[in-house]
This record gives sequence, structure tokens and C-alpha cells, in this order.
Amino acid sequence: MISRESDRFLKLLFKGLIVALIVMVYFLGNGYFSAIILLILPSLAFSAFFSIRRSWLLYGPLVDLFCLWRNRFDLPGTQYSEFYHYAPLTLFIILIIGIIVELVMYVHSVNQSKNYFKEISEAKVQKEALMFNESALKDSGMTEAEQDFFRSEMRKHHAKYEYLCDIPNKVKLTIPNYKKDMTIMNGIFNELLNAPEQLLAASDFLYQDLPDYLNIVKGLVNLSDNVVKDKEDETVIEKAEVELQKLSGNLEPDFKKVTDNERKELVKSLEQAKSVRERVNEGKD
Repeated sequence: MISRESDRFLKLLFKGLIVALIVMVYFLGNGYFSAIILLILPSLAFSAFFSIRRSWLLYGPLVDLFCLWRNRFDLPGTQYSEFYHYAPLTLFIILIIGIIVELVMYVHSVNQSKNYFKEISEAKVQKEALMFNESALKDSGMTEAEQDFFRSEMRKHHAKYEYLCDIPNKVKLTIPNYKKDMTIMNGIFNELLNAPEQLLAASDFLYQDLPDYLNIVKGLVNLSDNVVKDKEDETVIEKAEVELQKLSGNLEPDFKKVTDNERKELVKSLEQAKSVRERVNEGKD
């Protein structure tokens, strides 16, 4: 990529070349060489203000073709008939190549945009508001003080989850398994809201994995605001992604701990159903 300073230097160089070529045309007069210089001048002039690619493949050839069509080049005599024959054809070919290049680059840009918006869409998370299940709180057997503590803890930790949902899209795309992680986190909070007595089972998630995940993501957000990133920043970002991958692996076990009681209840229900069926079958015999 050309830096701004080198880009300025190129534009100044093009402007200097324009002046030099105009002077050459003035002193050389008519001839093949001066005609070629005249053909180059429009592209060179456009290069001082627009992109080099479009200046030489589109804008310059268009101006040259117009000038040739209007007989702006003063080349008297039949000895220049070949020039008038081949120059427009060459310019037309260059123009066609320029149009093809622009079309290819446009299609490539559109595809890149589609891929980017697809990634953004996949990373998008539907943040759910924190709504307490008062019925579940009453049935949990907690005292009023314990219920207040539960509400306080849920608000505090759910705010961390909400922050993770609202981070910039460019940061979301750097986090491995971002959408899956947010889905699991949301699932853990929903389980706790419906089964407050499982708060202790979620201690690893609430007091270790979630805060660690949050701190690393905050670091990534801060780095993403830097206009200039050096190699050290890139190394830190790579390490952060590795750590987030590890924390991502902890979330599923965290979810299983919170829902372990549900699985036990299901196993118990299945065993009871099996026992009932066996007694019914024995009675039939």
C-alpha cells in the first residue's frame, strides 16, 4: 500500500512531468514523438488528481479518443495516416481493458461486502433483558435477604453479558465462537432465573470465566480504537484470541453444572416411569 507521503510525492512528480512534456511538445513541434506525448498528457494530468489505474485505463484514453475524433492533434500530411489508424484502435483496446478491470474490481468489492455483512449477521446476538421469575424465587426456599442477594448478583453479572453483546462488530469478528459463547451465556442466565437455587453451581461461570472473558474483550476493544497498530499489538491480539478460545471451552461445562439438577430430575423421572411400567406388567402376569 502506498503511504500518504509517497502518494503526495507521486502527484508532485506527475505535475512536474506534465510541465516538462508540454515544454517538449512546444519545442519539438509536429511529429510522431510529440503526438505520443500529447496522448500521454491527459492520463498524466488525471494521475495528479485521481487514481493511477483509472487515469491511465479510463479517463486518459477517453479524452484522447475524443481529441482524435475532433482532430485536435495537428499532424498534417499523409505520412501520419498510420498514426491516425492505429492510435484510436490502441486507445479503444486500453479503454476496454480498463472497463473490464473496473467491473472485475467492482464484483470483487461487492463479494467482499457480502461476506463481511454475512459475518456481521452471523455474529449478531439478540440481547435479552433481565427478567426475574418471582414464582421461581418463592419456590426456591430462599429467605428475603437471599432473594435480594440473588437479584443483586444477577444484575451485576448480567451487565457484563450485556456489555459483551454490545461490543463493536469489528471486535466480534476477532473473537472465536463469539455467537456460540453469547448463546451459552444467555442460556446460563435463563437457567439461573428459572432455578435460583442453582446460583452456587454457577460460581465458576459468574466469578471466574465471565469476568476473565470480559476483561480480555475490553482489552480488544481498547486496542481496536488505536489508529496505528504495530507488531506487538498483533501479538497481543493473537494471545487474547487463544485465551478466549480456552474460556469458550469452559462455558459448556459451566452450563452443564447449572443444568445438572435438571438432568438428575429427568433420570429420576425415567426410573420412576420404568418402575411403574414393571409393576404394571407384573400385575398383568
